[in-house]
Amino acid sequence: MSAIIYARVSPRPDSGDDSIETQISQCTEWCGQHGHAVRGAYHEKDVSGASDDRPQLWEAIESLHAGDTLVVYRLDRLARDVYLAETFHRQIRKKGAHVHAVQSGA
Repeated sequence: MSAIIYARVSPRPDSGDDSIETQISQCTEWCGQHGHAVRGAYHEKDVSGASDDRPQLWEAIESLHAGDTLVVYRLDRLARDVYLAETFHRQIRKKGAHVHAVQSGA
């Protein structure tokens, strides 16, 4: 099984987001524990979860193969807007892949 990691931090200084490095480290650890070979890691800094202008996320989705997992630290790293989240999930499903969040909660 293969995985692509995606991490994002908000532009808000008071967001309390974990760092890109922490997110990628936690996702990589999860992949190792669950037998997923990491094929790539993409990240974006100072990008709102409500924006669809996310070149690294779109590139991560494009790189997915059937059976892959897009691993995120938390689901809110993918998107904070319900409609936008569904757009991303729909594109991921079209690739035959799925999403896994390492941490629960928003």
